[in-house]
Amino acid sequence: MCLTRISKASGNDLAHQFLEGVRFIHENKVAHLDLKPDNILVRMTKPLRLFIIDFSVSLRVETSEAWTAGYRGTTGWAAPEVEDNQYQPIQADLWSAGQVLKWIAQCQHAFTNSPPGEATSRQ
Repeated sequence: MCLTRISKASGNDLAHQFLEGVRFIHENKVAHLDLKPDNILVRMTKPLRLFIIDFSVSLRVETSEAWTAGYRGTTGWAAPEVEDNQYQPIQADLWSAGQVLKWIAQCQHAFTNSPPGEATSRQ
């Protein structure tokens, strides 16, 4: 899965909108915990508009240093430490955000990197 016919300028704009969305979520003390291309909607008419969706496995956090337990996310997009069952959800989101940015950059070059997987929540 990849955004088709995306210019470098459009990709940069979507990357910026994505990071602003992640910042907004974290400033409001929420860790999404399932950031991946399937949870991003893009309105393709000008101006492009990005939306982060599906907060079904998200967590409310007290601080950015908070810890949690239990696997949340999608294999291939979740941070490696999520597998260890003890992790900082905001930090895990930042790792996943990096993966999404990499995917956006690859879409600018017509490549795809969308690993299979379903979102899960194990406690």
